[in-house]
Amino acid sequence: MLAADMGFIYYIENDVILFDFIIQNFGVKSKKKDLQSLNFKLGASRYLLDSFLISVEVMLFPYNNKIFPAVGVAICEWYKQ
Repeated sequence: MLAADMGFIYYIENDVILFDFIIQNFGVKSKKKDLQSLNFKLGASRYLLDSFLISVEVMLFPYNNKIFPAVGVAICEWYKQ
């Protein structure tokens, strides 16, 4: 399988909000059965304080029709710079 990942990030500066859309394992399938399947991710994140990031993401796996939600937090010192 020849595959690549592609993503887009949209940043709203005044509200410090980021939106993202990601396509994973996008490409040409080989003749052999491959466990890597096409995946989609859609997410949003927001800085609550200068360096505290909270994010929400939804992952869709069309191969087996499963949807997984995810929530995360991070402390990002690089944002202050």
